[in-house]
Amino acid sequence: MKNKHSLNYEEKAEFLVRTGKLLEQGYTISDCIDFFLKYEKKKLKPALYVMLQQLQNGSSFSDTLVVLQMPKNIISFVYYAEHYGDLAHGLIKGGDLLRKIEENKRKLEKLLKYPIFLLWIITVFSIILYQYLFPQFLLLFSSINIQLPFISRIFLYIIDQLPYYFATTFILAFLLLTYFIFVIRKKGGIYKARLICRFPIIGHFYRVMITYYFSINLSCLIKSGMSILEALSIFHKQESEKYVGEEAQQIIMKLEKGEPLHLALIDNTVYLKELAYIVDHGQANGRLDEELDHYSQWLLEEFDHKLKKIFMIIQPTLFLFIGITVLLMFASVLLPIFSLIEGL
Repeated sequence: MKNKHSLNYEEKAEFLVRTGKLLEQGYTISDCIDFFLKYEKKKLKPALYVMLQQLQNGSSFSDTLVVLQMPKNIISFVYYAEHYGDLAHGLIKGGDLLRKIEENKRKLEKLLKYPIFLLWIITVFSIILYQYLFPQFLLLFSSINIQLPFISRIFLYIIDQLPYYFATTFILAFLLLTYFIFVIRKKGGIYKARLICRFPIIGHFYRVMITYYFSINLSCLIKSGMSILEALSIFHKQESEKYVGEEAQQIIMKLEKGEPLHLALIDNTVYLKELAYIVDHGQANGRLDEELDHYSQWLLEEFDHKLKKIFMIIQPTLFLFIGITVLLMFASVLLPIFSLIEGL
């Protein structure tokens, strides 16, 4: 449940980045929290006291981030940073990613705000036409034995059927929500990930982000001196990203049977196929950590580029739909008037 001390994504990102920069300057985590307790907003202080107490009781910093209701994937970034020995880097990276998520969210809200307002106005106007104007048209046209124009009849039919469409949509949404709560939530991370990947657009974006998440953290773990098996064991132990943890266990089992890493990554996983090629090439030239790092940055750029293209399509599509709806409304009102004038 969201409490009164919770922060928005921008504030959470700011907290992570500031903490990372203080760590780079030589502060300890406890020093950072003490620093924030003196200068941060009042609504953050209760959470900071709880975090400080948990740290003193032996909890890791990544575990204490749950108090701030930090997203699970960001907590995982910090978790891996604790293991590869560069917590400052992980905090700044996680904060930057959180800022990017919030920025894209705001862009989408900005794009949808005006079209949704127009749709609301059109809906109200359509209800007024349906309740007050068209009954008069129907009465008048029936009295002189003239049928309403075809477009007017279509508009009336659509408005008449809207309650049934809304009811059907509500029932389907309720059934899907019930199925998710009682069935899908109990499934493992691999099942959920494969289910998400079946959806055309959402599935692709999920695959890009889960591949980015895996490749950037694997790069950092290897760069710190860990073997691939040790790095995969760290993935398996974390609990925030269920799919990555469960898939890491499957990959470890395949490696122990002698299967190469790049084949294990491409065999029945949701990771992008390019990841396997990058791993194969990186292992061949002894620069796996560097190539994974470069690849993860390319994935992030690709994600931003494709998201911008979708944003550019959404608003014109909505405006086109609104324009057609307005045209249909005007035609359905004006054509009966013209029919009456011609009949006089």
